[in-house]
Amino acid sequence: MDRNAQKQHIPEVMEKGMQHAHGITHEEYVNDLDKKIEVEKAREEDYRKNKELQKQLNNNIPK
Repeated sequence: MDRNAQKQHIPEVMEKGMQHAHGITHEEYVNDLDKKIEVEKAREEDYRKNKELQKQLNNNIPK
């Protein structure tokens, strides 16, 4: 079976989230390797920034 035959139903909230956060549809994400790599790099950078912020906040909490 090819990819199109296995097309999955993506919940509307997930589709909207992908569109809002990355400006692409889930179908584009699945079918375009360059866009997928771009999204994953952005997610990784966001994760890294949030971990650094968490570390800074934890260091500022009095013990």
